[in-house]
Amino acid sequence: MTTAPGALGSWFDGLPGPLRGTCWMLMSAVSLTLMAAIIRHLSKDLHTFEIVLFRTALGFVFMAPWLVSHGLTVLKTDKTGWYLMRAVMTAISATGYFYALATIPLADAVAIMFSRPLYG
Repeated sequence: MTTAPGALGSWFDGLPGPLRGTCWMLMSAVSLTLMAAIIRHLSKDLHTFEIVLFRTALGFVFMAPWLVSHGLTVLKTDKTGWYLMRAVMTAISATGYFYALATIPLADAVAIMFSRPLYG
């Protein structure tokens, strides 16, 4: 296997769909668990609202190149009320989850987070 910039991408694209999906799910689980551990560590020195603010700002930094290349028109919607309600609910749930990470055992918080699909 070579390590050329496009080699990993073409190798990954050659995998069967279910195996690619499994890889994405594993990377997601690892990323979310690492984020939870980092939040737990940061919660010793920062308030929950500050952590939520920085997490949101980091998300914006990663989305900014996409917004610059596509323009703000891609965010246009006829359902502004629903969009705002979703944004408020997302902020409330993130704050609650980050607070839980700071106060209950990390394994319990992550287990509860991974059980979310059972409730929706």
